[in-house]
Amino acid sequence: MNVKSVALTSIVLMSLVALYGCSPDDDTATGATLITGPLAALQGTWKYHCYEESGKHAEIIYKISGTNISTSKVYYQNSSCTDESYKEEGAYSDLSLGDNITSGKFSEYQITYTVGSYGRTPLDNATTNSFAGECGISDWTENSYTNLLDNDDCGFPKNTTLLNVYKVIGNNLYLGDPIDAASRTAFPTEAKSNFIYVKQ
Repeated sequence: MNVKSVALTSIVLMSLVALYGCSPDDDTATGATLITGPLAALQGTWKYHCYEESGKHAEIIYKISGTNISTSKVYYQNSSCTDESYKEEGAYSDLSLGDNITSGKFSEYQITYTVGSYGRTPLDNATTNSFAGECGISDWTENSYTNLLDNDDCGFPKNTTLLNVYKVIGNNLYLGDPIDAASRTAFPTEAKSNFIYVKQ
């Protein structure tokens, strides 16, 4: 093979590497944080649909992307989860992996994350009226988001670090506590098996 053929072959090979080496899904190509290891299993959208909580019915959706978490929890007026009452939303950042607290054959890990935003939106007139005075707020407005950060009755101080644990088994996520109800002072001892978030 002469020098020209070698040079041409090298150029073709380098072009193929450049063309196929980085796909649109490559996190490093987009500048997003590349998540590997146990935290990679947390990535995606998780839902717990139409469950009962203290006499109310609700649906939770968690969206985890990189080290950020967004949460949406809708409360319903009926057991079939069709008539919306109000919604709570939150945003969290700095998701970080802690110790492995494996029990049994599935790995459980401690995680921490930081509160960025948290608030509530009444979704019908009756709920809006019933909220009068709730969380120390008198002027709730239907379909209007009310910020609850730094609210002593219903919210969190901004930048609070929350402590939790999780495990993933197939398409199911188990947490020690719901994302927005995790402790500020101590990790749960285990991921609860009666609360199952399903990957969408």
